Amino acid sequence: MPRSVANKLRQPRRRSAEMKKITLRFLLVLAAVSFNSGPSIAAETCQQIVANDLRKCGTQPAGLLRPVSELNGCFEVKIKAASPWNATGVRLERGRRYEFKVLPDKVGEDPMWYDASLDATPEGWTEESHKEMNSGSWFVRWYVAATDWLGYRRVTSQDWFYLMGMVAEVGDQLIPIGNGTTDTIQRSGEFCAFANDLPWTYRNNKGSLMLRVQELGK
Repeated sequence: MPRSVANKLRQPRRRSAEMKKITLRFLLVLAAVSFNSGPSIAAETCQQIVANDLRKCGTQPAGLLRPVSELNGCFEVKIKAASPWNATGVRLERGRRYEFKVLPDKVGEDPMWYDASLDATPEGWTEESHKEMNSGSWFVRWYVAATDWLGYRRVTSQDWFYLMGMVAEVGDQLIPIGNGTTDTIQRSGEFCAFANDLPWTYRNNKGSLMLRVQELGK
């Protein structure tokens, strides 16, 4: 067989091998991008929902609650300091793991909310707020100490104004969120969130935090 004819027969084979290599490289790159950016893609498609400020957590019929799977597996909700419940109408499922994360404010600064005039972060009163209370009048110091001693703060194991989550339906599961956490749900129910305060003092609170909740699976 002439050499020129043999070379022409080899060319399609070489091109086919090169195309296979290019296709394989493309698939590997695509897989790496999907693996590394999967959570962020889901986060970008989080649905915005509005919490009910008045309804008590867990009072909405279970059939009317929306599972997170219907919200692209992720939702964002504004948690108001003045609301004792912030009932979302979203159902978290038993046995599934979720990520809870407080987002920066619109200008990229650390999120803040306020216990009356006291500054607080999602992790509770700031150091300055604690100093202000400790240096206040004898009545203020006595009032804070008495409510602590009597266990009137809603979650006594957490600081004043610490961001708390709750899953309520049959019994309640409390989730200390702070700036962010992950947790596995022990019983299905409606998700709500609140600032850790005295039950009767929410009206003088101000500000809000934007909370993202994302389902991670089992």
